[in-house]
Amino acid sequence: KKSERNLERKRQEEKRLMEVRGKKIAAILAVIPIILAWNAHRRRKNKEAKNKKSRHKKPKKTRVLSATTTKKEEDSVWEAMLEQVLHAIVVIRVNYVKPYDGEQAGSAHATGFVVDAERGIILTNRHVIGLGPIRAEAIFINKEEASLTPLYRDPVHDFGFFHYDPNKLKYTADKVRAVVLAPEAAKVGLEIRVVGNDSGEKVSILSGTLARLDRNAPFYNNEGYNDFNTFYYCAASNTSGGSSGSPVLDCYGRAVALNAGGATHSSASYYLPLKGVKRALEALRESRQPVRTTAQIIWRHMTCDEMRRLGLSEETERRLRQAKRKSDISCGLLVVEQLLPQGGWCKSESPEQTKKQQRLDVGDALLQLGDTEFPDFDDLEATLDQYDLSENSEKKIFTVSCTIERGGKTINMDKLILHNLHALNPDEFIEFGGGILHPLSFCATRNGNLDDRTGVYVAYAGFVLDAAGVPCHSVLTTLGEFSTPDLDALESAISKFNDGDRIVARFYNIGDRFNDQVATLRINLRWFPPRRWKRQDPSLTDLMHNTNTQSGCCCCWTSRSLSFFTQSVKKLPSNSISLPNGVVVALGNKNNTSHRQKNKNTGQDKTLPISSIVPPESPASATFQRTCGEPAANAIVSSLCKVSFDVLHAIDGVVDWHFAGTGVVVDAKRGLVAVDRNTVVTSLGEATVTFAASVEIPAKIVFAHPTHNFALVQYDPSTFSLSSSPNGSKVNTSLSNNTKKKEQSSITLPTTRKREVPTGAKLESRELEVGDELTFVGLSRTNSDQPLSQRVRVTEISAVNIAQAHVPRFRAINEEIAKFDQVLNKSLGGVLVDTNSGNVVATWSCYSFYSWNDEKNYESFHAVGVDALADVVNRLAKFDQERSANGDDLVMQTAGSRTNGSSSPLYASFHHQEKLKPLLYSIGFGLRRLPLSTARTSMKLDEHWVDRLQAKQPRRSQVLSVAQLNHASSPGRDSNLGDERVREGDLILAVDGHTCCTFGDVETYVRDSESVALTVWRDGVAKDLILNTEPIFPGPGTDRVILWCGLLLQAPHRAVIEMGAPSTGIYASYYLYGSPASFYTIKACRFIREVNGQQVHDLDDFVQAVKNLSDGESVRLKTSDLQGQQGASTLKTDFAFWPSQQFIFSDGDWHLRAL
Repeated sequence: KKSERNLERKRQEEKRLMEVRGKKIAAILAVIPIILAWNAHRRRKNKEAKNKKSRHKKPKKTRVLSATTTKKEEDSVWEAMLEQVLHAIVVIRVNYVKPYDGEQAGSAHATGFVVDAERGIILTNRHVIGLGPIRAEAIFINKEEASLTPLYRDPVHDFGFFHYDPNKLKYTADKVRAVVLAPEAAKVGLEIRVVGNDSGEKVSILSGTLARLDRNAPFYNNEGYNDFNTFYYCAASNTSGGSSGSPVLDCYGRAVALNAGGATHSSASYYLPLKGVKRALEALRESRQPVRTTAQIIWRHMTCDEMRRLGLSEETERRLRQAKRKSDISCGLLVVEQLLPQGGWCKSESPEQTKKQQRLDVGDALLQLGDTEFPDFDDLEATLDQYDLSENSEKKIFTVSCTIERGGKTINMDKLILHNLHALNPDEFIEFGGGILHPLSFCATRNGNLDDRTGVYVAYAGFVLDAAGVPCHSVLTTLGEFSTPDLDALESAISKFNDGDRIVARFYNIGDRFNDQVATLRINLRWFPPRRWKRQDPSLTDLMHNTNTQSGCCCCWTSRSLSFFTQSVKKLPSNSISLPNGVVVALGNKNNTSHRQKNKNTGQDKTLPISSIVPPESPASATFQRTCGEPAANAIVSSLCKVSFDVLHAIDGVVDWHFAGTGVVVDAKRGLVAVDRNTVVTSLGEATVTFAASVEIPAKIVFAHPTHNFALVQYDPSTFSLSSSPNGSKVNTSLSNNTKKKEQSSITLPTTRKREVPTGAKLESRELEVGDELTFVGLSRTNSDQPLSQRVRVTEISAVNIAQAHVPRFRAINEEIAKFDQVLNKSLGGVLVDTNSGNVVATWSCYSFYSWNDEKNYESFHAVGVDALADVVNRLAKFDQERSANGDDLVMQTAGSRTNGSSSPLYASFHHQEKLKPLLYSIGFGLRRLPLSTARTSMKLDEHWVDRLQAKQPRRSQVLSVAQLNHASSPGRDSNLGDERVREGDLILAVDGHTCCTFGDVETYVRDSESVALTVWRDGVAKDLILNTEPIFPGPGTDRVILWCGLLLQAPHRAVIEMGAPSTGIYASYYLYGSPASFYTIKACRFIREVNGQQVHDLDDFVQAVKNLSDGESVRLKTSDLQGQQGASTLKTDFAFWPSQQFIFSDGDWHLRAL
C-alpha cells in the first residue's frame, strides 16, 4: 500500500509539471507575432529613411560594390581596378652594402608603388630603404628595370621614397599611372586588396577587410627598427616577407594605407596610415625636406577605461567624449610611455620652479598641445611639424605649450622643448678594423633608454672588435684612455695609435647599460685602413635636372681617409707600398722597429708601419706552473703555449673565424711552434702565441702541411730574456734512471717569481706500438696557464678517416693515430711524452670533420706520431742554412729581430713556387688500410707478397689501398703501357722495390724523390708504375687571394682538387655579404671560366679581364660547379664600396695591393 501511494504522488507531480510547461509555451507563441510585426515595422521605416536621404545625393559615375552586387560584378570591379594600378607597382631588390643601425649586410626583396610618375617617386617602407648605404633597383610588371636612389626616409615612421628616372624607361613610361593617396578613405569594414611581392612571388594579390584603425604601433624586436607615435590599421590579410611597401587599395584603386608588417602567429597584417606620408610627398614635390620635430617622448594611446586606472577625472572624460563623439572608436588620450634622456624637458623661466614642473613624467595624459585639444597621433605630428628646426644654425631653443593631467590634476607646461628629429638619426659611419661604427640612432636610444652621446654604436664588429670579444649591437665608450662619445672623438682616438698596438676598450651592451665590459684589442691598420663615410641625400630637383648623377647609393655617400692617412707622399721609402684609396704603408725600417714618419709642415703621419711582430721595449719573461706529478711532464711545460688564430678572409673552406689550440715549441732558438691544422686553418690570418698566460707574441705561419695535421708558426724569440732572474728559485726537473722511484726526482716549486724562457721540446721519431706507456701533458681549456697531465697506455693503433665536407676544406690523410686505455682530460691539446726519456713521441691534435647525417661540424682529439713533424723541422733548418749560405736576399729576417744583430730567419713562400726547390715530396693521394685476409681472399693477393708484407711489419697484418686520388696531377703511368695511371682500389706493394705496408713506410721512400717506381696489385696481377710524386714547398699554402666585387678568388686548394679535376685555376671560395656577388647570387664553391665571353684560365688571366671595368658596369660570368655543371651569371660592379684588391704572400709575409 505504501508503494502504491508513492506511485500516485509521482503521477500527480508529473501532471502538474506538464501543465506548467504548456502555459509557458503558449505565452511564447503569443509573443512571437508581436516581435515579428515590430521588426517588420523597423525595417520599413529604415528603408523609407534611406530612400529619402538618397534622393538628395548625386549619382556616382563609377560603379561601386554594394550589398546587392553579385559575385561576378564584384570581380569585374576589382579586375578593372587592378588593370590600372599594376603597372605602378614594382618589385624592389635591395642590397644593403654595409651593416647599419641593427641591420646586417645582405640583399632582400620588397614592394613599392609609384606615387608621382612625372617626377619618378616610389613609395615603400622605411625599413626597406634603411639609414645605411644601399643599392636598389625596381622591376616593373613587364620586367623592365630601373635604378633607384634613396630620396627620403622618415626618421620614425615606416615609410620612405625612392627616385627613378622616368626618361630611362623605354617600355613602361606611358603605362605607369601614379597611385593616388587617399588616407581619408580608410574606415572599418572597407574591402581592400594588398598587391605586392608577397613571399617573393613578384605579383601577389591578397584580400582583406579593415578591422581596426586605432592599433598602437607593433613592436618587432629589441635591437632593430620599431615604429612609434602613430596608429596602425589592422586586417587579416596574412601578408609575409616581400610584401613590405605594398599598397593597400580600395575598389577605386586608391591607396588607403601602406603595408608594413604582420604577426608571426596569426594572419593579422599591419598597415601604416598615409596622412603623414601625404604631407611628406607634398614637401618633396616642392624640393623641400619634410619638417620633422619631436619632444623625444614616446606616446601611447589609451582608452578611457585604461585612463580611469591612471586617475582620469570625470570632468576630463566628459569633455573628451564630447569632443570625440564623432569618432568613438579612437576615443582616448595620448599618455607618456617613455621619456628619452633629453625628452620631456621644459624651459625654466625662474630658478624656483620645481623639478617635477620642469619635465613631463611617465603616465601623464596629454590634454592639449598648442591650440589642439585632445590631440591624437595625427594632431600631435601636425602640430609639432609646424616648427622647422632644420635651419636652426643659431641653436635657438624652440618650445610649445601643452597641458597634461597627472593623477587627476591638470598641469600647464608652457615651454616644452622641441628637437629636430632628422638630427637624431646618424648619417655617417667609420670603418675601423673591418667593423662599422656610427652614432646612436633614435631607435637605438629608445630601445636602450640611452643618451645619444654615451658612445658609438657597433653596427658590425669586424675583424678587430670581434677577435677582442666586442659584439655587434653594443656601444663603444672608450678606446684606450680616450672617450668616444661621438664619431669625431672616435676619429681622434684612432689617430693616436699605431698598427699592432694593444689597447683596452670599454663597451656595454644595449639593454645592459649600467655594466661596462672591458676588451683587449689589437689595432689593425694593415688590412683595414680607417675611412669615414658621410651621407647627403640629393633633392628631387637635383635628381631630375642632373642627368649625370649616378643612380644608387654612391651619389648619396662620400668617403675620405682619416686625417692621419691623407698626407700625400712625393717619394715613397723603399720599404713602403701604396694601398688603395691613397694609403701608404711602410714595411718597417732597417732595424725592424715601429715608427711613423712626420710631415714637416703639418706634423701628421705620412706612413704607417705594418709589421705584425712588434717587439716590446724590454725582454719579457714567463712563469710556468710545474705542478704536474710527473717529472717528465714538468720538464715539457715550458715548451707548451696557447696558439690563437684569427681568420682574415674565409678562404680554403674555413668554417669559423677564431681558433685556439695548444702548440709545442720545436725550436726555441728560431721560435718555431708546431700546432694542429684545426688551429691554423688557413694561411690568410693573424696568429699569436701565449706562454704561461702572461706573454702574448704575434707569430707568422711559415709552413702548413697539405696532408698531415700540423703547421709551424714562428714568433720572435728575442722577445724573451735569455737569463733568469737571480731571485728566482731553481726547479729541479732532472730524471733519474729508475723513473718508478719518484723519490729520486725532486720538484721544488718557486717561492718567488721566476723569470723563464720557453724551451724547445725534443722530438723522438718512432712508431707508436700497443703497450707503450706515455704521459699526456696539455693545457686547460679554461685556464691556459694551468698544465694537465695523465699517464696512459696505448691499446690500439688506428687510422684517421675523415670524409670530405660539403664545402671542401683541409682534412688529414695517411695518418695513424693511437688510442688509449682511458679517456684523456678535456684540454686545449698537448703532447705525449715518453715516460722514461721525456721526449715528445706524439701530439694530442684536434681534428675537424663534417657529419653528413645532421650537417654539422664536429671536433675530436687524437694522438699522432711526430715522425713527419720532426722530418719537416729538420728540413726547414737545412733549407734555411742553404739559402743563408747562398746569400739569397729573399730570406726575410724576423720582424722582431733586434739591433744587436741577433736574428731568426723566416721561411718564405712565394707566388712563383717554381723558382723554389721543394722541401719534400708526397705520394699525392690518399691511402687506407686493408687486412691481409681481405686482400688474400677478395683481391687474390699472391702469397709471395703476403709473406713479404708480414715480414716487413710482423705486428701489422695489413696492406695499403689507394682511396683518394689527386685529380689535378698525374699520379703515375705504367712502365709498359705508357698511359696507365694509379686507380682507386690498387694495392700498394712496394716503392722503389721496398716493401711498404704502413703510411710511414710509403712516406720514407717518396719524400726525397721526384718520381718513384711503384708496384701495385690490380686485377690479380702485380703492375709496375712510374709515379710522379707531389712536391711540397715551404710556406703556408695558399699564397694569393683576389677580392673582386665581394668574391674571394684563389687557386683551387688541395681539398677542391680531391673532389675532381678543376675546370680552371680560378676558384670562388666565398662571397662577402652586401657585395655585388651576394646581391646577384654568384655562388661560392665554383670555378670561373669566362668573363664577358673571354676565357680565363688562372688568376693572372682574370686580372687582365677585369682590370679595365668601370664602376657600375655589367659583367657576364660563366661558371661551373665542383661537378662540372656550367652556368651563366651577371652582376654590376660596385668599386666605391667594394674596391678590387689582392693579397699576395711573398718575402715571408702577406701584402695588400690594388688590383
